[in-house]
Amino acid sequence: MASAKQGYPVVSRLLGRKAPTGLLPATLLGHLNEELRAVVHKVDRLTPTIVEVVVKAPMAARAFPSWTVLSIAEFRDAGAEGRTTTLAMEGLALRGACRPGARAAIDHRTGDGGSSDLCALLQPGEPVI
Repeated sequence: MASAKQGYPVVSRLLGRKAPTGLLPATLLGHLNEELRAVVHKVDRLTPTIVEVVVKAPMAARAFPSWTVLSIAEFRDAGAEGRTTTLAMEGLALRGACRPGARAAIDHRTGDGGSSDLCALLQPGEPVI
């Protein structure tokens, strides 16, 4: 709270000096959702023990080299609007591999294990973190 209280006047002054971009809030929100939210693009079972998960995460794919260790987990809201949802999949460490020419995708092949098996149940379009 102290940092926010001290930082607010500085940020407010800087923003006051900039001209508005003219972007409508809905346009900005759409762009941010497209760039920042990670969603499952494709899930393929390659062998009985290997599942390939391709995640569309444009900003992450551009920012991280292919050897970066990432983590993936289901994205669920817990109890919002009267719903109760539990996380079925714990965070799963993985090594991403950005496909050549597909700068917006992160590719991973999972192995044995409970959370790895749950990767096969992910659906295209499903948000992940």
